[in-house]
Amino acid sequence: MTTFLPHRLALSASSPCWHDEDTGLASVRVKIFESLPTAGLPYRMINWGEFQRFMNTLMNAGAIQSIREIWWYIQPHPVFGTIEVRITDALPTVRETTDPLRTAPPVASSGSAPFSHAPT
Repeated sequence: MTTFLPHRLALSASSPCWHDEDTGLASVRVKIFESLPTAGLPYRMINWGEFQRFMNTLMNAGAIQSIREIWWYIQPHPVFGTIEVRITDALPTVRETTDPLRTAPPVASSGSAPFSHAPT
């Protein structure tokens, strides 16, 4: 599913300014969040167990209190057993917000089965 993240960002990019200055980027928000260890692209994990171990390591190290402090562009939601895609910018109108969402079903259908267990 990470293959399609740039496409989703391109369809929604709407944050070109930083401190009232045009950055020349379509989405400066992406560059800002890339610098945070709990945001941006996730580390590659092969299975749910690896994800659980990583979350537990972050919590045990005091880096995060809960999974809600992870803002990766794509990540499993342990309660709902779904995949969250968070790379899109906030858009100014309902129409602009829903247009990029229309690509979600084909992208999600190309993924694997949902996770079924929350981190312990």
